[in-house]
Amino acid sequence: MKWSDILSTTVKIEYTINEIDYTVISLSATNHNGPEFGQGYYNWAIDVLPVENLIVRISDNEYPDMYVDFDPVNIVERPEYSFSYNKSSFRLGFRIV
Repeated sequence: MKWSDILSTTVKIEYTINEIDYTVISLSATNHNGPEFGQGYYNWAIDVLPVENLIVRISDNEYPDMYVDFDPVNIVERPEYSFSYNKSSFRLGFRIV
């Protein structure tokens, strides 16, 4: 997962499959580890296969009301399947091998 335009030093990453209950992927993923200030990335081994309507949320830890929810994606178990989604300055990508 890649993101930008978040100013805190860490971000919270979580997902939901029902838009109510969120599961934490990381409480404090490092921000600013990308090529520019405010950009970051996180490698996540997806453990929810297959799944429909998975929504990932990335939140600014210093300002929790500042977050982005990505559009829902469906993940199916297939070799060499990849998905990429761009929204504004945020990018969400999956690759399942």
